[in-house]
Amino acid sequence: MGKSFDALSWGLRGAAQTIGEVLIMGVDLKMLENAKSPIADVFHLLARNLTLAQTLVRRRRIYRALPNPEDRAKRVTEREIVRLMDRSADVMDTGCSQDMPLQEAAVNTSSVLDYMLHATDEDRKKTNLNLVNTSSNILTFLGARQVTSSSVLSWLWFCLATFPAKARKLHASLVAARLSPEKEITAEQLGKLEYLDWVGRWFLIITVKGCIIRCSSQARKDVILPVHALMVNSEHWKDPLVFNPERWGTEEVKKHRKYACLPFATGIIKLACTSEIKVILTRVVLNFQIESTTEGAVIYNFIVFKPLNFSTKLHKQIPISEVDFDDLVGNRVDEKLIVRRPTNIV
Repeated sequence: MGKSFDALSWGLRGAAQTIGEVLIMGVDLKMLENAKSPIADVFHLLARNLTLAQTLVRRRRIYRALPNPEDRAKRVTEREIVRLMDRSADVMDTGCSQDMPLQEAAVNTSSVLDYMLHATDEDRKKTNLNLVNTSSNILTFLGARQVTSSSVLSWLWFCLATFPAKARKLHASLVAARLSPEKEITAEQLGKLEYLDWVGRWFLIITVKGCIIRCSSQARKDVILPVHALMVNSEHWKDPLVFNPERWGTEEVKKHRKYACLPFATGIIKLACTSEIKVILTRVVLNFQIESTTEGAVIYNFIVFKPLNFSTKLHKQIPISEVDFDDLVGNRVDEKLIVRRPTNIV
């Protein structure tokens, strides 16, 4: 604490650690122990795999259809990632988890990999979920989650540092709900925190720029919706770029259609992303105050929308006895985001 650090670098570490330990592999990759902790091999391979995939996308279709060095290298990295996953599966399969029905496994297993290994169908037979027939989906999930989660985590630091009044109000609401840094936090508790939900929702709207939804129409043509453009449309949202979480409690916003806010689509994807944001926001705000040490405007990558030059430092959160619960009253609207498009998009 007290030392300035690059938000994106630690966003990448935090996303990778979360994905490895909770979402996929169920393994503590020890990447957050200190600033010099090495990045796990699987994420070096993922970065190489994503780079090769981007290179292929930029090539002509005929080039991609023919044998080419990028495709060969991509297949090698994919096999290596699956090999590392196999190694994790061998370790996990000797653990304490037992085979259980699909619904029970969804609640009691520790990760996606654990679920694949121990979920059974109605006849108590193992499901057909294994690394052989799901490797492509797992690779896509790993890569996409690392990119989006690291971007979201980076903007989380930005929002808490840029809007200190909202950060103080969020901290007061968490303390009022009797949460503390020392206690375990349950999904039931998070589900009851209204202001946390408001902050998480509007935080995603402001920060998630690149999401699009492809729909199939009755005319059998694809309709591509730029979701973020809809969510910041001034015809439907008043002052859409103002960070004002309290608007979710107004009658005007309550009357909006159910799908007026789709930062990460719907269903399990939205649930996973919002749950991740709530958990991280809660833990960060209970433990730290965040100060920006960035000079000038924040420059961002327009394609993925991640901050390229945002640096910050952490300070220990004030004791619970010093929390001012007057912060829970009223609504101070912070200034608009100060973000500009870079001259050279990365």
